[in-house]
Amino acid sequence: MTQDNPHQNDTQVDDAVDYRSTVDRPGALRGEVWITIQTRQAQRLVIGRKPTQEKAGIIGLTRFGALTSMLNLCARLDDPYADWWLVKIEDTLEQAAHEIQHLRQHVETLLTNAPGMQIDIAQTLDPVRIPLKFGNPYAYQGARLLTDFDALVRTVLTARHVGFMDRDSAEKTLNLGGRAVRRALASAMGFKNQSTRRKDIEENTAHARQAIELMGEVPEEILNRTRRAKLAPELVSKTTARGLKSEHLVLSPRKTAFTLQSSAKPTQDDIGQPSAAAVLGPNDARIDV
Repeated sequence: MTQDNPHQNDTQVDDAVDYRSTVDRPGALRGEVWITIQTRQAQRLVIGRKPTQEKAGIIGLTRFGALTSMLNLCARLDDPYADWWLVKIEDTLEQAAHEIQHLRQHVETLLTNAPGMQIDIAQTLDPVRIPLKFGNPYAYQGARLLTDFDALVRTVLTARHVGFMDRDSAEKTLNLGGRAVRRALASAMGFKNQSTRRKDIEENTAHARQAIELMGEVPEEILNRTRRAKLAPELVSKTTARGLKSEHLVLSPRKTAFTLQSSAKPTQDDIGQPSAAAVLGPNDARIDV
């Protein structure tokens, strides 16, 4: 008994091709991303700090990843406020990266301005490796910014150790770099999910009025999509959006992950999430957002 070729009527398939080659589909792509942290200053910005009566809280990379994942989903559902926030986050990340690069170049110039001396940047013998599992590109951009800051810290501490920077100059440089990172990570704060759509703004619905009261007026260039973040997600179809509602998105104030309460089957990206069964060493940690 012969087996029918399911593509016998498909004019795009070459007759010389075995039909199994067109039926079998590759599985979802998998990959792993790690960052290596060598300084305590950078590690503190991965973890963040809870607010106390004595000190203000500091948003770390972990919570930044959770917040940007929520914003990314809301932007997919045509929330203009989420689009606005992603633009602000992208601008702040780029500005912070520029500032850290400028600071590092200045210190590196000091280290290379000594003819006859070769100065290697200090490195730890016991770094912390952190596998990342983020669901949006902005969190990875934040991780990249942290590795840039980590390199700046090592460069400054090296320059101070060999006497090319005094204590005040070194501390000032580290404070400027740390402030740039904290400002970038804090840019994800302030968004209040009101399940607002562009149509709500046009029709002046209760959702829109509440959102305007909480977060202000959305710039016209954001509303008409003249400007979107370069890494902004594609909008979902109306069919998908009916089963994937952002009002079901719950971000716990005491946790660094969100849950999506929906019966809709989630769509899978071209590159799926890395396997959680990563083998971690004693100096490894995991960020899963």
